[in-house]
Amino acid sequence: MIFQQIQEFIELESRAGNEVHLLLTEKSQAVTSKHAFLSKLLPEVTIKRIVAPEPEQLWGPLLQSNTYQDCYFLDSPHDVPFFHIAEVWEKTLGFETPPSLKTAPRLPADLPKKSERAIAKFKNKYKKIVGLQLWTDTDARRSWSPEHASRLARLCRTEDILIINLTPHPFGKLEAIPDFGYLALHELFALIGRLDAIAAIDSCCGHIAAVLGIPNLTIWSYNSPFHFTTGNFVASSSFRTLRCNYSLYHASNDSSKIYPELVFERLKRILSGDIALKRERITAEDTLNGVHIERVEAV
Repeated sequence: MIFQQIQEFIELESRAGNEVHLLLTEKSQAVTSKHAFLSKLLPEVTIKRIVAPEPEQLWGPLLQSNTYQDCYFLDSPHDVPFFHIAEVWEKTLGFETPPSLKTAPRLPADLPKKSERAIAKFKNKYKKIVGLQLWTDTDARRSWSPEHASRLARLCRTEDILIINLTPHPFGKLEAIPDFGYLALHELFALIGRLDAIAAIDSCCGHIAAVLGIPNLTIWSYNSPFHFTTGNFVASSSFRTLRCNYSLYHASNDSSKIYPELVFERLKRILSGDIALKRERITAEDTLNGVHIERVEAV
């Protein structure tokens, strides 16, 4: 979500002659190792793994060790008014004015040749290509059903729109949906940058699309654009993508009731430009005012 902001922070510190280390807890390091993500996108940064049950346990010892002049803890505070989490993290990094979002950040990763050939073939055959993320193994409750996904793909083909799968999932081969779930996370930047839009659950692909300026539709589940649940409490914070976002959430917080027919209709309007998505930053105020947020009431 704040990849570009971290990139700018590193550049500012480097110009000041300071070395930047990125310290990750054991859980986040496992994700990083699996995808070689941060090491690919931030090659100039030293990434260190630290075993700690909770991130909060790191900072006291770090500050007392005199190893680092400054430490910046990107936490999710719970005792503040409604905010977009990126705004909090930016202030933590010392940005009084949020960095502008660049349309094309530096991305070192290219697509594997077989993926490049497949996308080129699809572009010749279909009017539009839309990426879909329906599953995340970090929190299966956010996921959308494979039946909904296949139904959406069939509907889209009636309008010459191809749906492709972006991330691994446990459902096997999905009808009418070519699979690109074998790509490493850093390669998703290269793929998503070639697509016309994204339809995704609340997870990484929508955020990547926002960084790249690609229209993205979020299918929310028990979280919503207005709150984020962690543990036993609900925080008044928004984890919406930072731009180009249209959000669908059901009144019951049940994503299975956001039907593929509705997603299809909204995708068509996004792709045609009938829904003109906000290319500037989406602020907490935008979310509170319901900018490009649709509450679904139907059973």
